[in-house]
Amino acid sequence: MKATNAIPSITASGAIEKAAAYLKLPAPVSLNIVPDPKNTKTYIVYTPAGIAKQNIVAELMWVTTDDGKTINLAWNITIDVLHSADYMNVRVDALNGQIINADNSTLYEKNLKKNTAELQIKKNIPQLQFNNDHIDAVADAAYRVIPLPTEAPTFGPLAIVNDPWLNAGASNPVTVFGWHSDGTNEYDYTRGNNVFAYDDTANINMPGHSDTSSTPSPSFTFTKTPDFTMQPHVTNNMRAATTNLFYVTNMMHDISYQYGFDEPSGNFQVNNDGRGGIGGDPLNAESQDGAGTDNANMLTLPDGQSPRMRMYLWDPAPLFLTVNTPASIAGNYTAVQGAFSTNNLLNTPITGTAIYFNDDIAGTTHLGCGAPANSIAGKIVFINRGTCNFTQKVKDAQTAGAIAVIMIDDVVETPIVMGGTDNTITIPAVMISQADGANLTAQIAAGESVTLNSSPMIDGDYDDGVMAHEYTHGISNRLTGGPANTSCLTNAEQGGEGWSDYMALMVTQHWDTTTVADSFVLRPLGTYVLGEPTTGAGLRTYPYTLNMAVDPHTYADMNGTPNGSEVHYIGEIWASALWDMTWRIIEQEDSIEPNIYNAASTGGNTIALNDVIMGMKLQPCSPGYIDARNAILQADSILYNYRHKCAIWGAFARRGMGYSAQQGSSNSTSDQVPAYDIPTSITFSKTAADSLNANDTVAYTINASCGCSVPTNLKIIDTLPASLHYISSSSGTLSGNILTINPVNFTQPLQILSYTINALQYQDV
Repeated sequence: MKATNAIPSITASGAIEKAAAYLKLPAPVSLNIVPDPKNTKTYIVYTPAGIAKQNIVAELMWVTTDDGKTINLAWNITIDVLHSADYMNVRVDALNGQIINADNSTLYEKNLKKNTAELQIKKNIPQLQFNNDHIDAVADAAYRVIPLPTEAPTFGPLAIVNDPWLNAGASNPVTVFGWHSDGTNEYDYTRGNNVFAYDDTANINMPGHSDTSSTPSPSFTFTKTPDFTMQPHVTNNMRAATTNLFYVTNMMHDISYQYGFDEPSGNFQVNNDGRGGIGGDPLNAESQDGAGTDNANMLTLPDGQSPRMRMYLWDPAPLFLTVNTPASIAGNYTAVQGAFSTNNLLNTPITGTAIYFNDDIAGTTHLGCGAPANSIAGKIVFINRGTCNFTQKVKDAQTAGAIAVIMIDDVVETPIVMGGTDNTITIPAVMISQADGANLTAQIAAGESVTLNSSPMIDGDYDDGVMAHEYTHGISNRLTGGPANTSCLTNAEQGGEGWSDYMALMVTQHWDTTTVADSFVLRPLGTYVLGEPTTGAGLRTYPYTLNMAVDPHTYADMNGTPNGSEVHYIGEIWASALWDMTWRIIEQEDSIEPNIYNAASTGGNTIALNDVIMGMKLQPCSPGYIDARNAILQADSILYNYRHKCAIWGAFARRGMGYSAQQGSSNSTSDQVPAYDIPTSITFSKTAADSLNANDTVAYTINASCGCSVPTNLKIIDTLPASLHYISSSSGTLSGNILTINPVNFTQPLQILSYTINALQYQDV
């Protein structure tokens, strides 16, 4: 290891200025040191300086980018970026001011960063401990939710669940406060020891509305019924969604607790009840966040500082146009809403008589690039694509009194989202295909009646899989490297997205009805937020399944290209291996635990989850995939005496992370070497009595053991020392003083074969 000078040449304030420039932020103003009792010679706190929502922290540290071969003295600049969801860490070389690297503590579900504001995070919250005289848990509570393991409304109906904290068992530690008390305060809204859930629809950087119980303590009721035909922002829908968010995040707290994400490991709680760790850090869960759309994210700070999950609304599912009459063409047709105005979104269905926009009295063309030659007032107007901009066509129709526009594509393709910008357009506008347009306009003379159906935005707060995914970012960040360091998963080859997908699969799998034969069932994720059916493609490249003809991901897919290095894509590789491993262990045990809370079960699914969670604790900071694989193997050796060694090896080997695979640098996604083999080592040992007397008969044993492969037709050759006279053996033939045991055939992995040799100890001469 080669180190540089330990005395910085760049001041902390100078490093902040360089970090701000790198992030393309305005130049800091009034950048002053803030008195802080935690200040050390390497840790300095500054004012927000007009670029952050809270104080900026500069910390002097050693940094390596080549796996420890060289280290550089650097300032780590932490900026909670103003008007953004980003919580940035920028490493600035303390000797020359160059940017070494940067990472974002906020992890996004998709690479769509439309966020414009942020919730203030309170840092350095003191530890809260209440061992005695705490307020008892609320006796009863009912919630109308999408009950896990159901993934989303498309997978099953909402239902009322009662006292779900008792799923862990009445005496389990997670039941101490229930979900609506922190030991000091009781809350009749969606707040408690583990989670504070509220909406930030207004994007005002502070809690908005929570759902409030309709009944008083000690029996709370959160059973509002959402109307999915209405926009999510409708008050009843918003509050019902917040309840579902509160429910799922609390469920994730309670389930992960059983597998080791507890107080000493850095879980999220106000009151740790004297069980270790730092309290004061419940999850801030924001529903219907107004800072963006089509996304979700999770910010995880060190133990004692609240993480924040932000759930957004997603674009509506494709619209459909309903033809009411004539009967010959009645039915639904695909339509895609335009994106050129924020004031013409289709929030309620519109029904009207259809008419063609005529450019001339004869009606020979229908391009809508000027005033219509016919009366279209009060009508839904067909216009052909072409010549002029979409905005001009729709605005011309609006000016002439049309109540909506149906644009007909002029090429053979799936209808597109019409572009342009004109917020003075207030009438809805959709596009249909060329073929559908020809069919529908041919019937205008028959008095065609059509309905443009509204399609509300989709609320991510009802996709339990996406919420489980985001919550697991908090688990993996707190466990890897320990709860005081949440920056250990910023390297290029790390499985953060994969662990999150895996946990989402585990908690949305109906284990009570799953059989060992279900390993080839396809499991996409995120179909609901994309407006797809349950069998849709979802957010990932392939659905998860043991069937590699459907999910062919291997370590070789992490190939250094822009796609092969994208965090969600490489996470798919890791999640595929973990899902395979789970099924291999299930097959070995021939057992599935129906109750995911029962972490002590011998079911293969709970064994696998134990190994995965323990593996996070054991792996090093900045783990690559081989590091993480080895940590899971180590976890199984600790928890199950290596019982599932071969199932684990087999799963990783088929995905290219086998015995001979080489990781290279965990900071690179282009230097790994895939391999598909499993350990084949064969070991031998010989045991006998510690001391022998002359003329004694000696019995000694040769043990042969194999690895995860099953070798056959081997040969053992044992040479007897001159002091022994061969008498007999359990197998083999003797030639002179050489005993040959042949063949040696193993029949199963990890098998031990034993052979006994009897001999006479000669008297010393």
